[in-house]
Amino acid sequence: MAAAGRLLLVMQRVAPPQPSLDDSTTPILVCGVLSGLAGAVVGMVPLGLFFLLRGDGLTWPARLVAAALMGRDAFEHENALGATLLGVLVTLVAASLAGTLFTWLRRREPRFRLLIAEGVGFGLVLFGVLWLTLPYLNPPMYAQMPWLALSSAFALFGATLALELPLRVGSLSLDPDEVRRSLSEGA
Repeated sequence: MAAAGRLLLVMQRVAPPQPSLDDSTTPILVCGVLSGLAGAVVGMVPLGLFFLLRGDGLTWPARLVAAALMGRDAFEHENALGATLLGVLVTLVAASLAGTLFTWLRRREPRFRLLIAEGVGFGLVLFGVLWLTLPYLNPPMYAQMPWLALSSAFALFGATLALELPLRVGSLSLDPDEVRRSLSEGA
């Protein structure tokens, strides 16, 4: 019994401190994840509709994403549901990470219109990085995804990242009156 007590004391001294949910990065993390998830939906729905009109099906973009991990099996009929779910999951995780990065990097002044422009720029930079690496990461997606459709989806994703500002009101010392003025200011 005494040995177990000593082991517990040693483990308490060796164990690294656990991060607290109350530290100052929590609002940035939560707002970034939420705005990234919203951006993923706003970016993926038009892409799905584009491929539906093209005759490939609503879930084709998600299956193209899954092809990075599943290879050609993502396009087999019997794997359609699994590939679609995997593609959506990968998209949501990547969008959450990108939303968190954007929220962490961006300016702290609450100017909504500037934030939309910054978001679109951020989305297009992400598109550029993806488009340059896509031939190596996911050749089927590179071959089948029109760059204009994908860049539009990334621009919509970036514009949606501006939702992080209304989510952050009350955190990081943002003045709600200043945010309202920013939302209602002309051009």
